[in-house]
Amino acid sequence: MCAKTYPSNTSLAGGTKCMPQWFIAIYTRNRGFYFYAYNPIRNRWHAVPMGQFLPEPIVSIGSFILCRVAASSPLQLSLCNPFTKQYQFLPQLQTLRTNPAVGVVTYGDGTFKVNVAGGMSQGPKGGNAFYEPTLEMYESRVDKCKSLGRIPIEFAVRLTVWTQNDSVYYMGVLYWITSARAYNVMGYEVESGEWKELKIPMSDKLEFAALVRRKGRLVLVGGGACIDGEAWIWELGRGYTGVC
Repeated sequence: MCAKTYPSNTSLAGGTKCMPQWFIAIYTRNRGFYFYAYNPIRNRWHAVPMGQFLPEPIVSIGSFILCRVAASSPLQLSLCNPFTKQYQFLPQLQTLRTNPAVGVVTYGDGTFKVNVAGGMSQGPKGGNAFYEPTLEMYESRVDKCKSLGRIPIEFAVRLTVWTQNDSVYYMGVLYWITSARAYNVMGYEVESGEWKELKIPMSDKLEFAALVRRKGRLVLVGGGACIDGEAWIWELGRGYTGVC
C-alpha cells in the first residue's frame, strides 16, 4: 500500500455524531508536505499541510489518529488530531519493546483499548535483544497500561517480523495478517485471551493481501500474478478452520 485511509471527525473533543465523518488519506511512504481530507457534505477534497505531523499513523479513533512516535525507540504511542496538529501521548508501556503489533478495540461510549503484542526487547544490562512473548493493553477509561500475560513464541515472532500496523476487530476477536509467504491470519479473543490461527485459501499464491470489514463482515482481499493477476475476496466463515 502507498497510502492509508481513515474516517475522522473534525473536532478535537470528538465531533458531533450528527455530522458525517471526513475521509483522510495519508501516504505511508514519501509522505511529503500534505495529507488529503474528503468533506462528504461538500463533496470536496482538501490538501492539508502536514508540517511535523503524523510520524507513523496506525488507526483512527474518533477525532484522533493513533500514531507511533517515529523518533522513539522503544515504542511510544500518541493520539493526534490531524487538523489542529495537537498530540496526546499515551502512558509508557510496562514492557519496553520495539516493532510490536498494535490492535485497537473501540466502544460505543467513546472509550477504547490498545493491545500491543510481541516486539523486540533489550536483554538485561544491554544484552542481546529477544522476541518479547507478552501482550499488554492500554485502557482509555483508566488511562493506564496493564499486562495481559504471555503469548505463544511463534506468534510473537510473526507479530514482530511479518505483521503490519493494520488490524481488524470483529465479533470479539482482534485479527492481524502476516506479510510472509505464505500469508496467514492470527486472531486474539479479547475476552478469553486465546490465540487462534486461520488458514487462507491459495495463501502460497497471493502476492498481496489485506483484512477489511465489508458489509459488517470480516473479509480478506488478495491477489497477484499467480492467480491471473486478479484480486479475490474471501469472507470469514464460521469457526477458525479457514477464511472461505
